[in-house]
Amino acid sequence: MRQLLLWGGVAGFLGIGLSIFFLAIAYAQTTPGSSQSLTEDVSPLAGKRICLDPGHGGSQTGAVGVGGLRESDVNLRVALILKELLEQAGATVLMTRTDDSTVSIAERREFNKKHNTDLFVSIHHNANAQVDRTVNRTEVFYHWHDRGGPSEDAARHIYRELQATFKLPDSKVYMCWAYGVLRENSYPAVLGEASYISNPEEERRLRDEKYLRAEAEAYFRGIKAFFAGGRPQVVLEKRFLDSNKHILRAILKQPDGSAIIDPQRIRVELGGEPLSHVYYDVEKSQLYFYIPDSRSSEEELVLSARNLAGHTSRVKRIDMNLSHGWASGAHLSNGTLLRILGKKKSEMKPVPLTSAEIFSPEAERHYYIADDKGLVTVYFKPSIRLAYLTVSARGYWTRTLVINPWKKAGTTNPEKKIPTPSDAPTLDQQIYEILLEPMFRGVLHGKVIVVDPEGGGDDPGPIGNTGLRAADANLNTAFYLADYLRQAGADVSLTRTMDVSMDNVSRVRFGLERNPDVFLTIGHRLPEPGLGEKPGMNVTRIGHRWSSGRPVAKSLIFHLRQLLGTGAGLGDITSREPLPGEIHNWSSWEVMHAAQRYTAVYVCPQMFDAPGVEVRLSTTAGCRKEALAILYGLIQYFGLDDRTMASIEGGVVDSKTRMPLHNTLVWLDDTLLTQTESDGKFLIKYIEPGHHTITAQCQGYPITKKVIDVKKAEQLKVQIELSRKSL
Repeated sequence: MRQLLLWGGVAGFLGIGLSIFFLAIAYAQTTPGSSQSLTEDVSPLAGKRICLDPGHGGSQTGAVGVGGLRESDVNLRVALILKELLEQAGATVLMTRTDDSTVSIAERREFNKKHNTDLFVSIHHNANAQVDRTVNRTEVFYHWHDRGGPSEDAARHIYRELQATFKLPDSKVYMCWAYGVLRENSYPAVLGEASYISNPEEERRLRDEKYLRAEAEAYFRGIKAFFAGGRPQVVLEKRFLDSNKHILRAILKQPDGSAIIDPQRIRVELGGEPLSHVYYDVEKSQLYFYIPDSRSSEEELVLSARNLAGHTSRVKRIDMNLSHGWASGAHLSNGTLLRILGKKKSEMKPVPLTSAEIFSPEAERHYYIADDKGLVTVYFKPSIRLAYLTVSARGYWTRTLVINPWKKAGTTNPEKKIPTPSDAPTLDQQIYEILLEPMFRGVLHGKVIVVDPEGGGDDPGPIGNTGLRAADANLNTAFYLADYLRQAGADVSLTRTMDVSMDNVSRVRFGLERNPDVFLTIGHRLPEPGLGEKPGMNVTRIGHRWSSGRPVAKSLIFHLRQLLGTGAGLGDITSREPLPGEIHNWSSWEVMHAAQRYTAVYVCPQMFDAPGVEVRLSTTAGCRKEALAILYGLIQYFGLDDRTMASIEGGVVDSKTRMPLHNTLVWLDDTLLTQTESDGKFLIKYIEPGHHTITAQCQGYPITKKVIDVKKAEQLKVQIELSRKSL
């Protein structure tokens, strides 16, 4: 149906597993012994099989506190309370031990694998190896083999709830290699160290039944959040593995009640590297990807997909033997020959688009890649008289058209039909010439941009009341921004694609190696009193290096304010000029980037402590909207004034209730993707005059298309009405 330049699926899955929730529900801050209800809306847990593993036991006491409290006893008590909570919510709970008995690590693993559970949770309380009794923090572990998969999702959900409950400093999620109870286990599987029993004060608290119940309740909420919104499934079709062709296909399944697939968060890697050509057919939930000729040995293929709840499918890993070679891409005489052309800039002459992508449900192979001359042969069955083609290329608007592959020369066709060029082997054919227009008039083509998500690893940034780390929100927004920029034709690099630490020297070195046009850091910070900022301000802040950063900051601020609704109380929020305090020189930023030639800018789309921001950043819609606003600002900075072009201000509602629909994916011309928040609204900018197609997809509703006509510089208001699927 459409090409979304999924960035190969890509960086979004190289190990982040952020805690994104399908519903934007504010978490009440839970304190030990609170009476918050745990039985409301528990349907995500109904029927789930969960293995609880109370660590140690019997002759293996685990850590022992200075007061003699045994870790094995505390682990078991928390697990038994948690078992009760889960069973009340409809889950089936299996336990590796229910008393003070000795169970080996191998037995724990095999027990979980034998019962084929949906989640394995090992419960522990840590001790400091250096006998530092002051240490006390929360740690949640998952195995590296499930990096970017459900285990990391589960670890981050549980971490957030434990962090929100106990707020212990220096807490984090760890990717581990050695833990035997996770190694060679079936996934998803996590190990939690809620606190340190070696800390005397913590040992005292761990003797309190209310405190242990609060811990079990935090685990419960984390597990519930892990299952809420469902989880996609990836099925690679085996017949494609043996077809000896460049193109492989997978089916992305959405179980009943699951959130829909997030097209920008599909991961396809070969040999540890993201593949460049990945196409997702939204209507049929089919994923196509292209294996290049250069791959000629045995390599691991990795596939996974996320949904709008932020939940990842099980990571599928397949050893691919590519040494046998792949089918030739030569043009054969019985196919329909296409030449794909595009303009680098609107005023330039068209050039062949190398590696343009063609999708047709009527074609024998569905998905094709053009060669270095922009040529591609598509094969149709003789019975096909009208064929739909979706043609796309990075940096260009996707085109969907209809052709009759068997019409003779001289007849009317939707595209120009010209004689086959002499350099192609099929001289007895005609050729369709298809022209693509550049996205945003090509202003981002070839621009080099470094996207730098602040924090990571041991630097979590601010941590909110719900346990969300600003570093995770920064990375999530950065993933979406990088995908948008690549789709528009820019050369983009991220300073980090995982939850890892990175010092400022490494970040600057990263920028120097790429010599970007813009080095853009994304951060969500707290107010700084020295800048006259007060707690809870719903504002956007941009810091830049000397005068060189002010032009891009000025372009960014208006679009961020417009899409995010920030800046109320500062002045006229519709102003094109910065409002007081929105943009400033930043001394530390100047020192960090002082000797560099590139333009450096720090963007804080929303202050982290502002009301509702933490909840907003816990959703895919909130982070995607931040990224889209930054994209619009960069387009403005590189020379395209949004006032000279059309825009669409839209809303998505239920056709019967008239209520706005959140988490609706909205495409313009099968290319630019937006997502609605709770108000059901979306804003698409920089639109050329003419006919356009808006496509909307929302869970529980059929995919809906609406054709609109846009005039030059028009500010068009559109409402999309969706009708629920009939039972």
